[in-house]
Amino acid sequence: EIDLVPIYRDPVHDFGLFRFNPKDVHSTPLEEITLEPEGAVRGTKVVIIGNNGGENISYVESIIASVDRFSDHDPNSFYITCSDTSVGGSSGGPLLNVDGRAVAMISAGYDYMNLGYN
Repeated sequence: EIDLVPIYRDPVHDFGLFRFNPKDVHSTPLEEITLEPEGAVRGTKVVIIGNNGGENISYVESIIASVDRFSDHDPNSFYITCSDTSVGGSSGGPLLNVDGRAVAMISAGYDYMNLGYN
């Protein structure tokens, strides 16, 4: 375990940002995840990383289905739709392309439709 300091919480999109001292991490090598939102292109293979369905950690493969979804309840956000089988618990996690770059952040999913909004 390491100490985390909360620095931001977004209850609408269900994510938080934390600060920690990388020197406190001993069992896992740390790597920076590069942000590449321009990589969010329809048809792109992606991986959802998170705690899908309460699992300790999960990796779910998906494909970006659309990149032009706007929300009626949140006009300041732009959503990407993925066809996946995630069932919740991955919000705030990265949506990675095959090069390991983050093209979006997981925000919401609907398991009854097999759709995820990122």
